[in-house]
Amino acid sequence: MNRKNLETLVLVLGLLVIGAAVFFIFIRQQTPSSIFVTNLIISLGFLIYVIYSILATNNLNREIRGLTKQVAALKADITKKNSELEQRAARISTLEGEVAERNATIESANAQIAELQENVTTLQQQVQNLTPPEPGQHI
Repeated sequence: MNRKNLETLVLVLGLLVIGAAVFFIFIRQQTPSSIFVTNLIISLGFLIYVIYSILATNNLNREIRGLTKQVAALKADITKKNSELEQRAARISTLEGEVAERNATIESANAQIAELQENVTTLQQQVQNLTPPEPGQHI
């Protein structure tokens, strides 16, 4: 039975019990049989309330167990994700170090290239400044 329907049923039964008890206490004449019936009705109402409380408690405990399992699964998931994030952060740090190292290598190579180009330019100028030997002259 649906929880909402069960609650409605218990409320209606509770109202009926209270109404019947009020009727037997205040409206009907006080006789030993009416006092017995009033006690019986109040006891029945209390029994209905206890049964409803037990059912509601069992349902809530079942829900709590299910939610506890979900929380445990989510905590495990968070731990796993945090571990993955730490691994990725370490990998990113390693890659950044490699990038910095390679950038330094590239800068060094560019400096060597510039130096070699300067040497080539100097040698080209020296070659142009050389006068060709005259015929019969030894170098």
